[in-house]
Order: sequence, then C-alpha cells, then structure tokens
Amino acid sequence: MFALDQSVKIEWLLETAQSGIDQAEQVWAKWIKGRVDWLNQLAYWEELNQRLQDLNPNIPYVQTVRREMEDASREASGLERPDKLRDHQYQLACHS
Repeated sequence: MFALDQSVKIEWLLETAQSGIDQAEQVWAKWIKGRVDWLNQLAYWEELNQRLQDLNPNIPYVQTVRREMEDASREASGLERPDKLRDHQYQLACHS
C-alpha cells in the first residue's frame, strides 16, 4: 500500500513539474518571439516609472498610478504580445 501511495505522489509531482516547465517554455517562447518589441516596451516602462519618481509620492493620484504600474508589471509575463503591454502603458501615460 505504501509503495502505491508513494508512486501516486511521485507521478503527481512529475506531472506538476512538467506543467510548470511547459508554462515556463511558453512564456520564454513568447518573449523571445517579440524580443525587440518587448525590450522597447520595457524601456518605455522605465521612462514612465521615472516620471512617477519625479512626482510627490504622497499624492493619492500618484499612488494610484504607481499601484497600477506594479499590477501591470506583474501581469506582463502573461500577455500574449508586446502591443498589449504598450496599450496598458499608453493608458497609464495618459494619467501621468
């Protein structure tokens, strides 16, 4: 019985690990495919971030935009194409 339980656990761990590897490979392939565009968007992201640094961090508006930028940066790896990040950056830039 113990060997069967152990075998099931090992199989589950292998499937979970393979799933994680597959997801990582998908993200990697997506970023490599549009590497130049992703790099351009990330450079623009830094420019927007610098603009925020120049503003008073105690202003609620600035705090809101900063939070939106942090959320968007966490979600960037899940975006299909760099133009999706550009669209989000455009919306943020219009606020700042």
